[in-house]
Amino acid sequence: MIASERTCFKVSRSTIAEVLKERRKLLNMSAAEVVARLSLENITISPKSLYSYESGHRQPDADTLMALCGIYGITDILSTFG
Repeated sequence: MIASERTCFKVSRSTIAEVLKERRKLLNMSAAEVVARLSLENITISPKSLYSYESGHRQPDADTLMALCGIYGITDILSTFG
């Protein structure tokens, strides 16, 4: 693959934050519930970290983002966040 054939997807921090917060609220889940579900997947974060993701102050790592997508029922990541 040559450089001109590569497709790069850049997702803004605010888009990730907005989607994560919107989905959690839509599912009527508390931050504590989400954190508990993440712990079942061996991902340990605090509710404060989740709020930081939702406010755009921090971004989740790839594993955490994928787990959150699973919890929130997000299957098409590029369309949702792109």
